[in-house]
Order: sequence, then C-alpha cells, then structure tokens
Amino acid sequence: MNLFFGNFDFEHHLDSKGPRALSAQIRRLNDEMAFCLVPLAKTSDCIWTPEQPEPGFAQHLEEIGLPLVRFVSRDRDIPAGATLIPWGWCPSVQTWAAKRNCASVSPDLVAVARANSREFSSALEMEWTVGLVGARTIRTLHELDQVLSEATKLPGGWVIKANFGMSARERILARRSTPRAQDVEWARRRLDLGAPIFFEPWVESVAEFGCQFSIPTSGKPTLAGITGLLTDQQGTYRGSRLAEDCGTGPSHLIEPSVFEVVERAAQRVQRLGYFGPLGIDVMRYRTADGETEWRPLQDINARLTMGRVALGWRRLLAAGEQADWLHFRSPGNSAQAGLRSPEAFDALPAGVRMVRTSPLEAGGRAVSHTTALLIAQSTQVLETSARRYRLVPRAE
Repeated sequence: MNLFFGNFDFEHHLDSKGPRALSAQIRRLNDEMAFCLVPLAKTSDCIWTPEQPEPGFAQHLEEIGLPLVRFVSRDRDIPAGATLIPWGWCPSVQTWAAKRNCASVSPDLVAVARANSREFSSALEMEWTVGLVGARTIRTLHELDQVLSEATKLPGGWVIKANFGMSARERILARRSTPRAQDVEWARRRLDLGAPIFFEPWVESVAEFGCQFSIPTSGKPTLAGITGLLTDQQGTYRGSRLAEDCGTGPSHLIEPSVFEVVERAAQRVQRLGYFGPLGIDVMRYRTADGETEWRPLQDINARLTMGRVALGWRRLLAAGEQADWLHFRSPGNSAQAGLRSPEAFDALPAGVRMVRTSPLEAGGRAVSHTTALLIAQSTQVLETSARRYRLVPRAE
C-alpha cells in the first residue's frame, strides 16, 4: 500500500541555503495540488491531503473509472506499513516518513540535488553542444553586468533562472531587452548567496514534450511514456496532452537524434546514483530567422512530474481517444466556472467530452486549482475545442 505525498516545493529544500518561507497563497495551492496525484493511485492506496475534499469527490472518482482511493489528513489515519511515495526526495521528507513510521526507500540525496539542479542540465547542454545559443552560467556580479548589457540586443527578451526552481518560479522573465531594477536586484541577491544563476535568450516555443522515465537501481532506464506539454506565453505549465501512442514508445513527434540525447541524459542521471521517476522536457522552438530547432534538455526533473501523473489518466480513454489534462489556476475564470457546472460545456462538438478530475472544495473552501480532461477522437478536434473554449491559454 502506497501513501502519495505531494511536497511540491521540494526543490526549495535542495538548496544548500535552506528552504524559503512560502506565502499563504502558495501553501494553499500546494495543498490543493495534492489531489493531482489521484491517477497514480491503485486500489486502497492513500494520498496525503492536508485538507479533505467534499464528501462526494471519492464517489465521483469511482464513477469516472478510478479505483477506490483514500484521502488522509491525520497521522493516525496513515495505514501501518504504508510506503511513502513523495513528489520528490529531500531531507524533510525522510524526516516526515520516519516520524510516521512509513516505509521508504530513497535515492542518495546528494544525487537528487545534483540531478535537479540547473547547473547539471546546463553542463550537459554545454558538453553535448545542445543548448540555446547565447545561454550562459553566471557566477559573479561582473558576469551579470556583462550579460545584461549584451541582453539589450535580444528583441525577443530573455530569462534568468535560479539553480533550483519549479513551475516557472525562481526566475525573472524580461520580454523587453532592458532589465528592471527589481530584476537586477533579484539576480544580485542570489549571486551574493554564492549560488549560480543561468541566463537564456527567450525563444518562441513551437511544441514541448515531457519524456517520462523510470530509473532502476541497476539496468537500463525505461521509458514510461511521452506527454505533450501545454504552456502559456510565460512558459508556465497549464496541462499535458495524452496522444493515442503516448505510452507505447518514443513519439514520432520527436526526432530520433533528439531522443537519443534525452536517453543519454537519463543514463547520466542514473550514474549519479539516482533511482525513481525522471522527467526530461524537450522543446522545439522557432529561431529569429524563422527556422525551427530542438532543445533536448530544456528541463531535467529527478522526481514525479505532472506529465508522469497525466499518464495515469489513460485508463479513462477509450480506443482511439486522446486528451488534454488541463489545469486552471485563476479563481473565477470562465473555464473554472465551467468545471463547476458541466452543463456549461453542452455545446462541445459531437465526440468531445469534459471530465472533472479535481474536487470542488478542500477544507470546506472552494478550490482555486481545478483540473479536467478534455477528450476527443483526434488531435485536430482536441485542439479546435480547446481553442474555441479558451481552455489552452497559449496564443497560436
């Protein structure tokens, strides 16, 4: 029996400077996102949810085709001998499991931190010459000043990322060439702490994919599936696409030479001493002259990912069906209102359906992070429906 634990801020705990204090809004969001782990669970598995969903949510999950899942919010309700499966491994998770007598087998935490660092992925990009032209590692204030001076020549903008970050956090994104004073201060503070930061030119994404691996303690890493990544214009995750063949092998949408780099990176992560779930994001982007190029190692995540979780929803799809697992995070928007009132989507085209996959309430309060599956018989119909109802925020 497994106990899934959504420590979605675990990257903050990997930094040698210690975890950051999170705002009440982010803590609430993390609590609600625990329900995203539902499709990973098998019968009688448990999910740690700091706040309980409305009473009818478990029944709703059974009705749409999921096994019986228990939501646990108190230590005394954790089944004896439950094996902890966290979003990601870090010292605080090990302590949490030990206090509650949960079984756990974690990889080496030094390997976890190394594999999840942008320093590691950046080094691989440099070693294999597969990174973005103009990307730089910044370690000194002098290097920062030099890079920001050169950035004024980038009409598409740029981004600076911290060594550890998640969900488009811990970064500054400048869609204009001249940096703001607060952005420069953000970067300087991190350099003052002795941490490297990473500069990249901002590029136009054409398509993004999440390659989901299982890394064993010995033997070759295996591919669990490939999901499409749905992101907005700021590069923030908004959902995953489940194509018909997403769990059968390398996607025909990713060039073989690009996927070869991804596999090599998975093997390198394994050699660090890591085992467990691994997600590697791949981007196809458009250059300034209109050509398309590949970035095989856009992100390396030695943990569970939303793409890995999304693969669990395949059990709800009939033969030939494809789906977008969509995430809505803005309270009061029309899409969220539609999820609360499924009849709002009665006008969906024939053969297209919407399935709610998140609770309506947590701890007696309406949730602000809702999810749903938009299901159709073809990618074209899926994309048309998503754009028609403004369910996918990226502008085409």
